[in-house]
Amino acid sequence: MKQLIVRVADKEKAEMLSKILAALDFFNSVELMEDKTTISK
Repeated sequence: MKQLIVRVADKEKAEMLSKILAALDFFNSVELMEDKTTISK
């Protein structure tokens, strides 16, 4: 199994892409996660 990570800046577009990918039969799972990355000096 391979894993693909796609970063999308717009939340609405990320949700739309998630729905499209979930509709395809060759994906095992689709997860939508928020990036909680923090940058510290």
